[in-house]
Amino acid sequence: MRMEEFLAKEGATGQLKPGLKLPDNNTRLWGNSLWNYLTQAADSHPDWSGKVLAGQDLRVVETFK
Repeated sequence: MRMEEFLAKEGATGQLKPGLKLPDNNTRLWGNSLWNYLTQAADSHPDWSGKVLAGQDLRVVETFK
């Protein structure tokens, strides 16, 4: 499922997080707009959130300080 389809199914209906709607009901969010929305919709915000970068090979993870 593409992100646009996911957002149309879960985000535009407010089912991803009750009361949280997509900005302007736009299912084509990208970049910072997408990440800001997903951060607000997240169930948890771990301490390492935003400090880990995983590349194409998910076995390689580098932590930034």
